[in-house]
Amino acid sequence: MARWLGGAKKVAPLLALLAAGLAALAALGLAASVASAATFSNNSGITINDAGNPACRANGDLSVLPGTATPYPSGIEVSGLSGSVSDVNVTLSGLSHTFPDDIGVLLVGPEGQKTILMTDVGGFDDFGGILTFDDAASGPLPDEGPLSSGTYQPTRGTIHFNSCQAPSSFPDTAPAGPYDSSLSVFDGSNPNGTWQLYVIDDTPLELPGPPGGSITGWSLDMQVEQAYDFTGFFSPVDNPEVATNKAKAGSAIPVKFSLGGDQGLDIFESGYPKSGTMPCDSTDSVDAIEQTVTAGSSSLSYDATTDTYTYVWKTNKAWAKTCRQLMVKLNDGSTEHVANFEFVK
Repeated sequence: MARWLGGAKKVAPLLALLAAGLAALAALGLAASVASAATFSNNSGITINDAGNPACRANGDLSVLPGTATPYPSGIEVSGLSGSVSDVNVTLSGLSHTFPDDIGVLLVGPEGQKTILMTDVGGFDDFGGILTFDDAASGPLPDEGPLSSGTYQPTRGTIHFNSCQAPSSFPDTAPAGPYDSSLSVFDGSNPNGTWQLYVIDDTPLELPGPPGGSITGWSLDMQVEQAYDFTGFFSPVDNPEVATNKAKAGSAIPVKFSLGGDQGLDIFESGYPKSGTMPCDSTDSVDAIEQTVTAGSSSLSYDATTDTYTYVWKTNKAWAKTCRQLMVKLNDGSTEHVANFEFVK
C-alpha cells in the first residue's frame, strides 16, 4: 500500500501538468472539432464503352472521340449529413478492363468541384480488381502498369506509346476542364447532393478481344466536420421571426449566440459577418435594442462561464433612417443566420 501511495504522489504532478496543458489549449481557442464518418454507394454497375475513332493511332490524331460509359454519369445521392467535408475517399469495385491505360475517371461534387481520379495509367495489362483513391495513400497508380488492387493517390499518367490522350475536357454532359487532381478540392464543401462519376475510354480497340470494360459499383467514404450547435441570437438581438431590431445608427451592438461549446475564435466563413440594405416594412414588429456597448471596432469574444460568443457589431451613423440585415455565416457549411435592423438617428 505504501508503495502504491508513493507512485500516486509521482503521478499526481504529471496529471496536474496535463490538465494545465489542456486548459491552456482551451484558453487559446483550440477546441477539438467533432467529425463523423459515412459511406454512400452505388452498386448498379457501369459499362465502359470503347472509344469510337479507330484512326487515332494511325494518323497521330490525339483528338479521339472518347467512349462514354453507361450510365454517364453514374450518381450517388448523399443526404442527411450536417457539416462540411473534411475528407473523402473513392472506391471503384469490380473494375475490369483489357487496357487500363484507356480509362479516364472524373469525380464531380454537388457544389461543382471536380477532380481526376485516374487517366492514362496502368498500361496494356488486363486488370480486374478494386481501386481506392485517397490523398493520404503512399503513392500514385503505376503509369505503365500493371495495376493491382489497392489504395492510391488520384493519378494522371503520361500518354502510352500506343494509345490516345485523355481529352482536356470530358465529353457531353461532364463539366469542362481544367480539372483538379486531388480529393482535397472537396474539403469544406457541403456533402449533401448528387456526386457524379464520369467514366470514359479514350482509345479505340485495334487488337482482338472484347472492347471496353466495366465497374460493378463505386462508393464514397466521407469524413464530415459536424455543424456548430447554433440555436439563434440571444438578447438584446431578436431573431427575424420575432421582431425587427431598432437601434441607433453608429452604436455598437452586442450580437450574442452559442455554438454548443468553445469552438475557438476562427468560426466565421470568409467575408462574414456582413450586412446589406433591406426594405423597411411598417407591418413588422419592432423591438428596440435595450443594450449597446462601448463603441469601437467590430470584435469577437467567447465567455466560457456562460458558453456565449459575443460579436460586437460597429454600425455606421450614415445608416440612419434605413433598414439593414446582418448576415452571419459560420465555417461549418451551414446556411446564413440573419437578424433585421431598423436604424434611427
